[in-house]
Amino acid sequence: MLLVDIQILAIDRTFDFELEENTRVDVLLEDILALTAQKEHILCKNPEAVYLYGMEQEAVLKREESLEQQGVRTGDRLILI
Repeated sequence: MLLVDIQILAIDRTFDFELEENTRVDVLLEDILALTAQKEHILCKNPEAVYLYGMEQEAVLKREESLEQQGVRTGDRLILI
């Protein structure tokens, strides 16, 4: 498990998330959006248009790869765009 900060630009908030490093990013995005919708009472109308940007990686994370495959580590900051 990785502990990362995820900044959500649409609502200008940052949350701590514990994410499984071997799970594909597309699956993690579904979980992140569901938890955010529940906590903030907002709904993402087009989840396929949402991406994670890795600050340390200086790149948009690939949906078909895991966090570990893309070099994401505990303490990293991700941005939901």
